[in-house]
Amino acid sequence: MSDTATRVHVAATRLVAAWRGAAPVPSAALDLRGADDATAVQGAIWHALDDAGTVPGGWKVGAPGPDVEATCAPLPHCCLAACGATISGAGVRRRGVELELALRVGRPVDAATAADPRALALCFDEAYSAIEVVESRLEDWETAPALAKLADLQSHHALVLGAGVSLAEGLPDLRTLRAALWFDERPVAQTVGGNRAQNLPRLLGVLARHVLAVGLTLQPGQIVTTGTCTGLLFAAAGARVRGGVDALPAVSLQFG
Repeated sequence: MSDTATRVHVAATRLVAAWRGAAPVPSAALDLRGADDATAVQGAIWHALDDAGTVPGGWKVGAPGPDVEATCAPLPHCCLAACGATISGAGVRRRGVELELALRVGRPVDAATAADPRALALCFDEAYSAIEVVESRLEDWETAPALAKLADLQSHHALVLGAGVSLAEGLPDLRTLRAALWFDERPVAQTVGGNRAQNLPRLLGVLARHVLAVGLTLQPGQIVTTGTCTGLLFAAAGARVRGGVDALPAVSLQFG
């Protein structure tokens, strides 16, 4: 096993153990040397969590601004849940919550399609209100370098989806998207255009090219979530979380 493969294996093994309830990992212990290392660790994590699945259940993509580099991470099948799910377990510590717009892939995306924003937009057939549960397997999560967070699936823990609505009228516009979030029926966020990436076609293009670069393709049925519309908020133990994006059906979850 090469030095790179050994480092990736050790980092992924430690992060997977933390996913399953072991102690969080100091970010320095991951010994990542660059984005390629982080991407390889991501792949090893979702393969382990999905028991050697051949494709992930979906992807997350986001950017903190319209001109800032976007980042991507796979979503394991085991982390996708339907509205009303209970989120509990040893790995749930911080109960971070982000309300997001999610899309479903309706047709495969090849290289030519990935390079054409109009063609790429037609590859998505449904939209959802989604709650991403944000957790970290990193001991020093707040101060950990971006590379460590990237390797840790960008702090992903679960994605809970509301009912899907057809995208017959085209992709939503992040700049005008309305979003509202409640904890135990108490309003905690209400935004218009709150997704700082602002440009949805750009995000989807970055994601499609990233997926091809790691030797995969966006496949029908996969879910793509596009970054927070409300910022990152933290729920109390046992909280019920509910949210909605624009006119899409609401989504909810219960923390165990």
